[in-house]
Amino acid sequence: MKNMEMGVECLKMIRKLLENAQDQLYNRICDEHAIKLQPAHQKLAQNQVLAAISNQECSMNKIQAVLNNLHSASDVDVTVKAKIYECMLRHQTYQSKCDYHDSCSEEWQL
Repeated sequence: MKNMEMGVECLKMIRKLLENAQDQLYNRICDEHAIKLQPAHQKLAQNQVLAAISNQECSMNKIQAVLNNLHSASDVDVTVKAKIYECMLRHQTYQSKCDYHDSCSEEWQL
């Protein structure tokens, strides 16, 4: 009877060790995949940010063109042209701030 109890205890201990080994193996596999995926996710995020910046620059160029066309149009009221000119100045200020921040971020990346 004593041998059977020791055998059962031994089997319980083996089972527990196997469960621990299985958990460790699972965790290591997950960690390895997480480590491999992390640079891919970073690259994807970086590409999305660069695409958003490119879209913003394209939109800003279109806005600038529309403002220039409206300001130079002959059928636009003088008071409206004054407001358009204010918008153009604000837009140029905003664009120069963006350009300044872009050049600063490029310096930090070097």
